[in-house]
Amino acid sequence: MDLDEFGRAMAAALRLKTLAVPGGEVMDVDGLQVCLSHLPDPGENFAFVATEPGDPRAAVAEAEAILRRNGMPFGIAVLAGRHPSVDAAVRARGHRVLFE
Repeated sequence: MDLDEFGRAMAAALRLKTLAVPGGEVMDVDGLQVCLSHLPDPGENFAFVATEPGDPRAAVAEAEAILRRNGMPFGIAVLAGRHPSVDAAVRARGHRVLFE
């Protein structure tokens, strides 16, 4: 399985997991998938890189805004090396990419 295929499978699984929670919702933001379970746990409310965004900086900024409007800190799941433009956009917003 290549990295893109794995990423698509992860996006589908995370979408299903989030929507299985009553009131859970998933918002698509230019390739980013913002998963909002609305549970009081930041680990269950985050963004995931489903596909390469057309404008990574704008997509990351919008995902962060959605999470913050919902009372959550910014968190994004990335697969190391899959989308370097998203990693750069995360850093440009002052965040760190923890696993590279």
